[in-house]
Amino acid sequence: MASRDVRHLVPALQLALRQEIMPAILKGCLGLGFTAIISCTLRTTEEQAILYAKGRSAPGIYVHRKDGKPCPQSVCQRCAPDGLGHTVTGAKPGHTYHEYGHAVDLLILEHGKMTKNTDGVDDPCYRRLGELVDAAGLCWGGHWKRNPDGPHIECHPPGLTCTDAWRLAKTGKAA
Repeated sequence: MASRDVRHLVPALQLALRQEIMPAILKGCLGLGFTAIISCTLRTTEEQAILYAKGRSAPGIYVHRKDGKPCPQSVCQRCAPDGLGHTVTGAKPGHTYHEYGHAVDLLILEHGKMTKNTDGVDDPCYRRLGELVDAAGLCWGGHWKRNPDGPHIECHPPGLTCTDAWRLAKTGKAA
């Protein structure tokens, strides 16, 4: 099972979470009935392989990310024709910062339950999380054009932009 322990993260990400992001998000959202929890810090390559298989060679999820509503297999083109459901992640094993302690998933709960919109685009608490992540100099998954991921926060090596870090992971070259 993936870790939820902040001590498994690189020091810069630990510091930003403890001193900037968590206090601010909790202060801004608690009065509205929201709270936040860490759902994942470090993940093994094997755990990533299991997540990557979901919706490809293993059953995926049958819930739309945008509205949180159940996804009937018969009407959802993304679930047809194989019937495996939606994929969970686009990151192959070895290609996620979770495997190296450089990423964390922070879920925002509304009255103890997950908010329905975790892509971050339409949820005010996730948008606020994105602002805090940007201000801390980190990378927020809610900015991603393809498969936005509102709970996801990444810490890249100093001097690299989100795009540089992606290129580095993909090609071994930052520029």
